[in-house]
Amino acid sequence: MTQSQQLRKLAARSATAFLLAALCVFPLYIDKFSNLGVVKFTGICTLSWAFALWLGALACVGARPDPGRLPWKADPALWALGAVTASGVVSTVLSLSPGASFWGLGGYYGGCMMVLFTAAGYLAVRAFAPQKILNGLTFCVGVTTALVTVLYVLNIFNIDLIGTYADTAVVERAQFFSTLGQKNFCSGFMAFALPLVFYAFLVARGPRHTVFYGIPAFFGGLALAVVDAEGLMLGVGVAALVLICQKNFTTRTLRRLAVIGAFFFFHAGWMQYMRTHVYTQGGKPMLAALGHVAQRGFVVCLVVWAALYFGLRGRELPLYRPGRVLAGGIVAGAAVLTLLANCVPGFPSLGRLDDVLIFNDNWGTYRGTAWRITVESWLAQPVWRKLLGVGPGMMHTAVADWAGAGITDVGVVLHGNYQSLIDHIGNGKTWDMARKNGGLKLLPPFADERKYRGEAFRGKLDALSGVRSYLQGIRQKYVVLSDSDLIINLPLQQVLDAHIESGADITCVCTASGAFVENATYFTLDEAGRVSETRCAPHTASGYRSLEIYLLKRDLLLELVEECAAQEKYSFRRDVLCAMGGKRLDLRAFVWDGYAAQLRSLQEYYERSMELLDASTRAELFCPARPILAKEDDEAASYIAPETRCVDSLIADGCQIEGEVEGSILFPGVRVGKGSCVKNCILFKNAAVEENVTLKCVIADKNVRLRRGGTLIGHESYPLVVSKNSVV
Repeated sequence: MTQSQQLRKLAARSATAFLLAALCVFPLYIDKFSNLGVVKFTGICTLSWAFALWLGALACVGARPDPGRLPWKADPALWALGAVTASGVVSTVLSLSPGASFWGLGGYYGGCMMVLFTAAGYLAVRAFAPQKILNGLTFCVGVTTALVTVLYVLNIFNIDLIGTYADTAVVERAQFFSTLGQKNFCSGFMAFALPLVFYAFLVARGPRHTVFYGIPAFFGGLALAVVDAEGLMLGVGVAALVLICQKNFTTRTLRRLAVIGAFFFFHAGWMQYMRTHVYTQGGKPMLAALGHVAQRGFVVCLVVWAALYFGLRGRELPLYRPGRVLAGGIVAGAAVLTLLANCVPGFPSLGRLDDVLIFNDNWGTYRGTAWRITVESWLAQPVWRKLLGVGPGMMHTAVADWAGAGITDVGVVLHGNYQSLIDHIGNGKTWDMARKNGGLKLLPPFADERKYRGEAFRGKLDALSGVRSYLQGIRQKYVVLSDSDLIINLPLQQVLDAHIESGADITCVCTASGAFVENATYFTLDEAGRVSETRCAPHTASGYRSLEIYLLKRDLLLELVEECAAQEKYSFRRDVLCAMGGKRLDLRAFVWDGYAAQLRSLQEYYERSMELLDASTRAELFCPARPILAKEDDEAASYIAPETRCVDSLIADGCQIEGEVEGSILFPGVRVGKGSCVKNCILFKNAAVEENVTLKCVIADKNVRLRRGGTLIGHESYPLVVSKNSVV
């Protein structure tokens, strides 16, 4: 064997080792979930570069790939790879921050570094990796997939077999699974691995290979049923469409697909039962909805398999022609549905498919927001920047400006018992509202020359009349009026854009929720979204319910305040919306279909707080596009004892839990002693629950101490309240 052949053999073995490490071993590496994504990404980048440098050194001393492995002149994929790499390098060099563009932000290699290591790794593997290892590699990927899936399922049932939850907050466990960490990382790995695993099973010949690849395929069906991410469904769906268009798609392949379908429906039915009768954590993937028809799906798959196996008696018929027709029909149908869902007003909802088909700010867990901001930022750049990029920093500014909707002045009109509010808000520093010009202002009612002998204001206009000097002093063209008892994460920029586009005098934010609310305002809308009728405090729900958020010009608001004050009118709803709407003022509606709730009683506070335990509610309120800022307490990490049962709860920092906590919300610094049981409770800051205490449906205010051996049991419709600083 010549030296060149020896070097080529060494390079082939190196490529094999790299592929096994990157695709099969490294996904199983585990570290703290809090930084697992960064660790893995940094590690795989380092591994790829080390491999590329090693092969580069071998090439320098005489290692050469077999002829035809890198056909630069004939393979357009190589030209495309070169073009992408070159554009990334040029964009990095001309970036506003070349260093950050090269290395990437966030503490890991996510910039041009990623482009370079991807290109280098691909070329090295393609040049030297032996073809004969691919079958064995696919099996190894299948084994890794099975291990990742089993650990994922155990985590769903809050079973931490490998001890990775030790330093992970309870509230984060519904987002972190298996050895991949964040559930989207798991979805990304599965979107890559499952097509390989399933394809190996589909084309396997002979009983030995069928069983050999059938075991990973069985666990692949389990992964489809449990991994919570729409991206996995889309990735596997695209792979299936490609498969049925291939010339090797035959009745035999379809028979194997029926087996995979049986695997999936078996697991989907099992998970549906477990989610219904046994506690699980985490979300519910889109494909899991098929668990309701799992039995019928399983039977259909078995019938298809039996019909093909016994009906054809070993014959194998090509199906790629009808497969291509089917694939074309699916793509065309998806395109038509997408167009109809986005362009036709009033198009009926398709359930969870709306999250995939309808492109708005909420698409892809608010990725639509990022895409829109990206396009807007790109359009604002000069032509050469459009072509070559800008670099880090631009998007941070764009997102911050959008998220704040340009709000620079916030005035809070105080209304009785407001000392706690003043203590909490302070100067507004936490919310970036501590400014020399504008910012946050706490406005005592009737701050001008009017004296009301300590009386409370009688309505919104009455309160605004008392702070006219503040309204006259702000420099903003538009103002937003909002009550303080509303829980909502509203995209104010969208409201403003709709207001300007419609030319309305006042834009009223409302909801189509059919739930009746006493003393609420209801609107009737025409086809153009114009308010045709306003009803204050009707006895039944009718039309769209106002969320008591209104956007209008500052000058118009001042005019209305002055006019109504002169006529002793004080109700914004009755004296403006009802009396002037449709006559003097053009009222338009902005219909909000997201989460919105009012807090007007202790019972409503309790019920709305319990709704935060629902992952879908938290996803709507705490979205990355519109972050909610809160006052920091600088507490240490919470401690949860090893034998403690803590499920379906929100736990703040600084808590110490040695008892049982279920379906509860614990504020910073709460202590739960041994033997105590806290169920469906809300415990405010520094509440102390001593040993062997039983609490159910209790709201405990700040600094409450619940003594050893006590029992307090309320009801969901009437929770017990323990006042601040009490000892019970």
